[in-house]
Amino acid sequence: MKVLSYVVGVAVAICVMSPVNPLASTVAADITGTWQVTVHDTPPPGDAPATFVLKQDGAKITGTYDGYGGAEELTGTINGNDVVLIPSIHKRARWLGKVKSATQMSGTLTGASSTGNAIPWDAEKKSRKEKK
Repeated sequence: MKVLSYVVGVAVAICVMSPVNPLASTVAADITGTWQVTVHDTPPPGDAPATFVLKQDGAKITGTYDGYGGAEELTGTINGNDVVLIPSIHKRARWLGKVKSATQMSGTLTGASSTGNAIPWDAEKKSRKEKK
């Protein structure tokens, strides 16, 4: 019985002292900033550069896209690391992505291809130094 009490006591102490935050997985990543995007379409046009300029307010995202197909405003949401961006002009398109790190994001563009295929994309956040 003393051994069982000791084991339970040690387990409780480890859990209390653990730095793990159970709420951390529900907090959305911050994607505010300028992102260099590469859209990996089949030729033509093939890989195409683009830019997202995004502002995040809680789970809400606003911003702009500038690249193949022209410039347009974006609205969207972020839930954890899952991002959905909706263009203002091409409303059936959806930029579906996942934040991989503070500077990396990738996903697929749906509803924009004449074939109906999803188009992969990836993005890298520009540092403050690169913006100048």
